[in-house]
Amino acid sequence: MYEFKSLAPNWKLSEMHKSKQLSDSDFEKEYLLQLINMDAKTIFEEINFLTGDNEPILMTNGNKTSFCHRHILAKWFEEKLEVEIEEFKTGVVTRSKGYMKKITQKRLFENE
Repeated sequence: MYEFKSLAPNWKLSEMHKSKQLSDSDFEKEYLLQLINMDAKTIFEEINFLTGDNEPILMTNGNKTSFCHRHILAKWFEEKLEVEIEEFKTGVVTRSKGYMKKITQKRLFENE
């Protein structure tokens, strides 16, 4: 496992969000400003280099139902690089505005 500290929100931003001094949408705006000077392609290539033949996984220490910068980061990669970053449980959860949401609709060919 490798910690890519430059992709984490800065301490002040995290603390302001935790203490409710920043809304989710304001946090997202500020976090995207933090990412603005980073080269998504270079970072993505470095992550893939570090993982070798393994699939890279974006992880966080937040709980599953909480707002999380990981979802914002995944969306940033998708928009900058025109790639798809899937959630670990594809078809069960989806990203929405910084949150992981369960997909509650049954799919047409679902066995359950």
